Amino acid sequence: MGFLAWAVGGLAGLGMALGHQDGDGTLAGITSALMALVGCVFSKVLYFALFLSAFAGMTNDDLHHYAANILAEEQIRVTGQDPDEVDEAYFDQKFQLAMQEIKTWDATKIDRQIELHKEADRPLLIKRLLTHQQVVPQENASKLAEYNAIIQRVTLLSDAEVVAELESTPALAASTPEQTQAADQNEQARGFKGTTAIGLFFLALLAFGIFGGVFLVLGMISAYRLGSGNLAA
Repeated sequence: MGFLAWAVGGLAGLGMALGHQDGDGTLAGITSALMALVGCVFSKVLYFALFLSAFAGMTNDDLHHYAANILAEEQIRVTGQDPDEVDEAYFDQKFQLAMQEIKTWDATKIDRQIELHKEADRPLLIKRLLTHQQVVPQENASKLAEYNAIIQRVTLLSDAEVVAELESTPALAASTPEQTQAADQNEQARGFKGTTAIGLFFLALLAFGIFGGVFLVLGMISAYRLGSGNLAA
């Protein structure tokens, strides 16, 4: 999209240079720069209109899929297993059953399930428990065993139980660097399954905004220099 903005600027400048041959070309340069600005802004608005329409067009099937994934994980935890550790076939079986159940829910219940899942911040609960119990896994084997026990217990808690424990386990002053590092390593090890469509959207918006702005400026500069006949200046 950025290269398109640059190309629009170049073409606007070239067109004005070909059609305007008198004087120093300053007016033609300014006109072509304005043409490039209008063209780039219009193309950007059109791009976001198409992008947002696709993003906002999340169907009920998409919401059902997301909620069913959450419910399947919850049901696997009930059996005493980590959802990230079960094999794909088993998870798919649980997912299909969860999908059938989700389709019987109304929109309000689905929204509550998703909101509860977002509030169930397991890494945060692990950090708080490590701080409260003064567990530093690097100290000795006993502390390492306590650390692993905390990780395992929190992993198998339901979303509702995680939220309840977060409310009953207030944050203390600060974790030790070792506790923070241990909790962060556990969070990273679990991958990016928590990445949401909203997060991806804002990441794409940020990237496009930065590069789009750079190329917009380049496009206007190119348009002015071509249109004014000062390309070599």
